[in-house]
Amino acid sequence: MSVFVGLLFVAVSIPLILRRVRPNPWYGFRTPKTLSSEHIWYEANAYSGALLLVAGLVTAAAGIVLALLPLNWVARELAGLAVMLFSLIWVVVRSFRYLQTL
Repeated sequence: MSVFVGLLFVAVSIPLILRRVRPNPWYGFRTPKTLSSEHIWYEANAYSGALLLVAGLVTAAAGIVLALLPLNWVARELAGLAVMLFSLIWVVVRSFRYLQTL
């Protein structure tokens, strides 16, 4: 499951990195500040998209490594979930810190 979720993060991140996602209320790094300016929107979303790409690759890699370890299903899924959540928290914290510089 972690591999699938990681690849999903990668797929979602690519349009953000390429600045293909216009300001909208559904998809992207949406805050009052990012929605207030197209320049801020594209800068913040490109940055958070790049972080999400890294988080996706880390999550997918962790899923592959965990599948190779002699763990039971529950331990493998919990470890994959922990990696995924830590990665997402890292993305959110770094994205908000970057947003403060814009």
